[in-house]
Amino acid sequence: MQCWGQNLHGELGLGASAAPGVLAVAVPSPVVGVSGAVSIGLGSAHACAVLDDGSVSCWGSNFGHTLGSGGPAGGNDSPSPVLIAGLAGPAAAVTGGSIHTCALLRDGTVECWGTNILGQLGNGGTAAGSSGLVPAPVSGIHCAAQIASGAFHTCALLTDGTVWCWGDDLSGELGDGAASASAAAPVLVKGVSGATSIAASANFTCALLHLGEVQCWGDDSVGQLGDGAAGSSGVTTARSVIVSSGG
Repeated sequence: MQCWGQNLHGELGLGASAAPGVLAVAVPSPVVGVSGAVSIGLGSAHACAVLDDGSVSCWGSNFGHTLGSGGPAGGNDSPSPVLIAGLAGPAAAVTGGSIHTCALLRDGTVECWGTNILGQLGNGGTAAGSSGLVPAPVSGIHCAAQIASGAFHTCALLTDGTVWCWGDDLSGELGDGAASASAAAPVLVKGVSGATSIAASANFTCALLHLGEVQCWGDDSVGQLGDGAAGSSGVTTARSVIVSSGG
């Protein structure tokens, strides 16, 4: 693996000898101690890799326990990869938000760790200040094919083409049409079927459908949904629109 860009929290994985002196790198540089990587996932200030044996290593900011390494939530940033302990099985993919991280296991289940104040961990709890120091299962997800995280939410694409999301919903990024601030367990995205891929950004989410159409929901304050109706900021009901179609 090679990374480049900002390195304020060790998110480039350059190792202890390069931190904290190296604040940014303008060219790709090797991540120390990572080999056999088959998939990567990025958070706001941390990065993770799935290795060929199914293990997961993360580095960078540990604010909110995103590295799953225990200890103070903001005091153990790591410029070197940290092996995530406690996964129930080998991982296929990993994704990160601002203060949480999730892994898709090869058996189709999803496990998350980090801070859970908005239900980002998907385990049914949102107690103020709560966090998961080690991976814990996301409730009710058993046949996931892909996962994607925004700042404070995560979505899973299931093998049946449906999409389920959990966490922050202030801008409608969960797509369930509910006027709620968050969901601590996965909710079904309404009106989306036959999805083949998903992607998430800070507070909106998109799905690629089997006919080549793209469907998006969540914040549209600067036209993120691509429906020509920019200006809806902080909506609490989902806006799910087709923004393009395959020929």
